[in-house]
Amino acid sequence: MKVIVENHIPYIKSRLEPFAEVLYLPAAEITAEAVRDADALIVRTRTRCDAKLLSGSRCSFVGTATIGTDHIDLAFCRENGITAVNAPGCNAPAVAQYVHSVIARHMQARGITDCHRLTLGIVGVGHVGSIVERWARQLGFKVLLCDPPRARKEGAGAFVPLETIAAEADIITFHTPLTRSGEDATYHMCDEAFIARLSHCSLLINSARGEIADNAALVAALESGKIGNVAIDCWENEPEISRTLLAKAFVATPHIAGYSAEGKQRATAMVLEAMSRHFGWDIAIDHPTLPAEGASMVTQKLIADSYDPLADTAMLRTDPTRFEALRNGYNLRHEVRTPCVCVFGASSAHIDPVFTDAAYRLGALLADAGIECVNGAGREGVMRAVTDGALSRGGAVTGIIPQFMVDNGWCYDRLTDTIVTPDMESRKALMEQRSDCIVAMPGGCGTLEELLQAITRRQLGLYDGEIIIFNVAGYFNPLLAMLESCIEHRFMHASHRALWQVATTAEEVVAMATARHEAPTIESKYQ
Repeated sequence: MKVIVENHIPYIKSRLEPFAEVLYLPAAEITAEAVRDADALIVRTRTRCDAKLLSGSRCSFVGTATIGTDHIDLAFCRENGITAVNAPGCNAPAVAQYVHSVIARHMQARGITDCHRLTLGIVGVGHVGSIVERWARQLGFKVLLCDPPRARKEGAGAFVPLETIAAEADIITFHTPLTRSGEDATYHMCDEAFIARLSHCSLLINSARGEIADNAALVAALESGKIGNVAIDCWENEPEISRTLLAKAFVATPHIAGYSAEGKQRATAMVLEAMSRHFGWDIAIDHPTLPAEGASMVTQKLIADSYDPLADTAMLRTDPTRFEALRNGYNLRHEVRTPCVCVFGASSAHIDPVFTDAAYRLGALLADAGIECVNGAGREGVMRAVTDGALSRGGAVTGIIPQFMVDNGWCYDRLTDTIVTPDMESRKALMEQRSDCIVAMPGGCGTLEELLQAITRRQLGLYDGEIIIFNVAGYFNPLLAMLESCIEHRFMHASHRALWQVATTAEEVVAMATARHEAPTIESKYQ
């Protein structure tokens, strides 16, 4: 067996070697001669997979570690028994991150602080467009959706025609495939005629396909003031891009909108999974920890802090001839990750309302701050109150619960997401793994055990998040005194006090959870 892999595909080295001879080649060297004795081919968009490349070869599998298939002759593959797969949606969160980062920079440059003043028009509402839409609604934009194929299938109620986007949108972003014929053809859909219909578009973004937008028409629109700003990641005639458009665009990047570490990892994983099915192999596959549907909750600051498109713009402008080099050698960024706080607390229904009231307020404030909550999925007590508070403000709560508790009917049914583990230990490990910070609220033996284990693991360098003791109504005073006694009697070092913080209000908890902290210097108790 022989597999040829385009050499700029990450997260694939050593995965196929147990099953086949693997040859890693630059795109320019993936020729008909090279492919002739190959059984499988894994490429990116720069390799055209058609009769010219594949005729006469023994190749039975073509995988592209990209969302698009414009470079694959799907009809030829079908007719010749070649399985062709792509990675739909693999980089959708990364492209959505790019779009909203551009919008944040645009608003900053225009002195606009209120998203509610702006209408965002999304053309193409598939994997990427759906995330762009969800985040935009969270941020407060008015959103218009244009997707004729979906409108025909689902009904026109949620969608508007392209003419309405042109007439009403302040910001327009394209997320369609490239098609050159048929009623939904997208080639040059953003052309001189479309631009002429624009009413008050201050920003137009193309991070979909280069030929969707007529680049010469964009230049003319910028020169005439018909469009305020343009952000362009996908260009006509790549890598020989328009230098005039490069100079005039607000954001201009070398086709890297989807270039996140997680997106690349997803793409490789999806292709390898398909290859495993095709050949009957059991390939070891790494999956990203961030969800393919994107962050559950975002704020504009969170998005803006996660990526700066102006830095990539500056690099491309410095030397446009390095378009391909900048793209191929791109330092993969990380996608937006919703900050996550794990809340430990009682699941008892028979506690003083002072504790559940504090928990409800904490959940609400976490949601207001754009912070996801993880808890033990309990349907009573502090756990339920935290969940109810977060959900009341549109927040997200993931409950993690062992199977036996589900079997006993202890799981809350209103959670955003529920993860069932086989036992208590795996539950605690997953709660810690998913959290940036741990908050301990009043609870019984289980809560105390979870808190002390977290402190111990932070002391040993096994957990690097903050640990906050939410001392509602002085509940934890005896425990804090016990910890001080440990220090006094030299069972702990005085520096160990830095392992935890103490808050008495929900506002203090959120302030501590969102502040930037340096890792504490912890002395060994043996010194």
